[in-house]
Amino acid sequence: MIIAKVFLFITTILLILLELLHICTHIGVITRIYNPKLFELRNHNIYFLFDMCGPLFTLWLSNDLPYRATFYFFMYMIFISFYDSYLLNLSLIILFVKDYINVYNPLTLLTIIHAGIHLFYVLTWKNGYYARRIQNWTSAEYSGSHYTADWFLTFYDITIHSIALLSLLSMKIFTD
Repeated sequence: MIIAKVFLFITTILLILLELLHICTHIGVITRIYNPKLFELRNHNIYFLFDMCGPLFTLWLSNDLPYRATFYFFMYMIFISFYDSYLLNLSLIILFVKDYINVYNPLTLLTIIHAGIHLFYVLTWKNGYYARRIQNWTSAEYSGSHYTADWFLTFYDITIHSIALLSLLSMKIFTD
């Protein structure tokens, strides 16, 4: 039992640090403090996987997303990396986890939407229109309007990570 508590404590601390990293990175992108070159962003699709996992693991730790649904979700993510139909993949993910989603908890629904958006970006990063648009908006070479739909999506991302961070900080692991 003590090993499980230590593992949970270490996992929670790592998730808190991960969420803080994502919040700082997204604030840097919104304020243009972090402004990478466009060619540097071409291989950052893996970052979206890490970005997606923080809130999902927070749900898993807080028991809002049962283990079976989490297992289905991650096994299906592995499967879709070998398949090519993006809309079919997203609809099948929703089909797998729909019975396990606690829609009365806003964090659960917002996190599932967050995961779907990030999974879409991971799958379409090299050639998708929206992925290219977010790459261009984030890059140092971008000269258009700063307040676009991508700005609001990044702000949504900051909100999700902030809620996940607050959820992690309020876990009973720190009071036991």
